Amino acid sequence: MIDGTFVVGISGKAGSGKDTFANMLYEVLNRKEINIHKLAFADTLKDIIYELWGVNSQTQEEKLAIVECSSGDKAVRDLLITIGPIFREIDSDVWVKAITRRISQYDRFKVGLTSIVIITDVRYPNEKQICDVTIRVKRDDAQTNLNKSQQQHESEIAITDNDEFDFVVNNNGTFDELNTRTIEIVSAMLLLILSKIIKGS
Repeated sequence: MIDGTFVVGISGKAGSGKDTFANMLYEVLNRKEINIHKLAFADTLKDIIYELWGVNSQTQEEKLAIVECSSGDKAVRDLLITIGPIFREIDSDVWVKAITRRISQYDRFKVGLTSIVIITDVRYPNEKQICDVTIRVKRDDAQTNLNKSQQQHESEIAITDNDEFDFVVNNNGTFDELNTRTIEIVSAMLLLILSKIIKGS
């Protein structure tokens, strides 16, 4: 928990459906009148990319855009993959610290509302450690725009399907099946959060 806010972390390989599941999770929680926010560890890095090159990197299409650099044209995704680890070499907790500050700035004092932040891109063990609830999204036929080198990047393999998670989403079915699984997880997750509140009181 960060400053009274419960952190739900979503992990999964590229193309597994993390963002789709995160959006569903957000909508289900929002309907329950929970004070909910959605963030990513990469948000700060994407802000840096925008400030330096003036390009957005939120969608898959934007990540494939080409940026002119003096060393040669590069895809936005390559900038993210290259620059992110440079900051981690200086401080392995740099993105954890950045997202912790963002969470601490939220209004958590709405009467009667539980505050939850969904983090959509848990990629490293130290990122996973700050999460109160962890969810792994898996898909057998995951479709990704990553090349073989990018698929073996540390950000894709530092956490695997074999690691321990509170919940696992096997995203191999239909959109409706994923939505049903999301509703099931929300019910179980809120009970888990309630138990953590009771233990902490």
